[in-house]
Amino acid sequence: DRDMHSDDESRINQFAEAVRNYEILPDGSIGRGDGRVPEGTLRNNLKILTRFARWLRAENRDSMASRFLNDPDSLAVDIADFWASGGDGQDRLKSALSHFRRLAPEGQELQAVGPGPRLMGRQIHDPYPDDALIIDALANEERSKLGSVPNSQKNTSNQRKFSAWLQRTGRESIVSRLTGTDQQQQSLKDDFRAFTSDDGKTGGVGLDRLRQYLGAESQLKQHHPYPDDALIIDALANEELSKLGSASTSKRQVARNVASNQRKFSDWLQTRGRESIASRLNGSDQQQWSLKKDYQDFTEDMGKHTISFKRLRQYQQVVEANAASGLSPEPASGREPAGLDGRSDSR
Repeated sequence: DRDMHSDDESRINQFAEAVRNYEILPDGSIGRGDGRVPEGTLRNNLKILTRFARWLRAENRDSMASRFLNDPDSLAVDIADFWASGGDGQDRLKSALSHFRRLAPEGQELQAVGPGPRLMGRQIHDPYPDDALIIDALANEERSKLGSVPNSQKNTSNQRKFSAWLQRTGRESIVSRLTGTDQQQQSLKDDFRAFTSDDGKTGGVGLDRLRQYLGAESQLKQHHPYPDDALIIDALANEELSKLGSASTSKRQVARNVASNQRKFSDWLQTRGRESIASRLNGSDQQQWSLKKDYQDFTEDMGKHTISFKRLRQYQQVVEANAASGLSPEPASGREPAGLDGRSDSR
């Protein structure tokens, strides 16, 4: 048995697809405003619509879809009964139905009702139009490939927030400088540092991903670490990626991000004539202190980056212990490297 009327189920599915495909030009000439509908907002609307549709079926009432135009009075009675039964404790159904009614009769698109705020939900950030166009296009591409990935959604929100801050403080847009001259790209980095200081948070923005989307070379590939650092960084990254299945998208991305941060730090050390990471990881107390001090200088210069010195240090210890024992220098793929006491690293 179906838990809702078939026409309601079909209509709700069409509504979800239409909202996700709702294309809006940055000048607001199509639809209502210049923002995408947040996935969380859509889910909240779908949740209450589905709950109401199931209640109608359970109570042996007619479907929503069959009565929007033909019998709105009886539908209004059922809405009141649903509310009285406690089914709409947060009073969301009225708003959800107002959006639901905008689905065109053929079910392919939403009928616009003139300029104004976005389709549904509050538009918290007001980015530059050229930034909004690229940010939303990238978000759509990643959503189509990966589905709803929290890290991607957070980056999109932070990108819009950063662009809104730039516009509010009279600075140039992200896109106008993202692939520009060295001076323009440096000014963008400086502005991002000022933004994080002003905002009080250090959330990721994914500027490099935007740069790749525009067809420019990733700056992540431009890091030139010390050779001894590159060897251990890449070996550890490969070891950790080999243990993660292809479905572990977010964990694999975290591993890549940490490796990129490590390469970036080593590059920074090399360009400033300071010793490599690997040469000091398991060195004397003074060497380890100097590495810690250099990392503090690096974060002041480049912002906070997760480096995972502990994992690098443990990995280097295992590699050196294996080499001293005549074993393969690298830990066997598919298992945690053993620590000095023989136990695997639990992190």
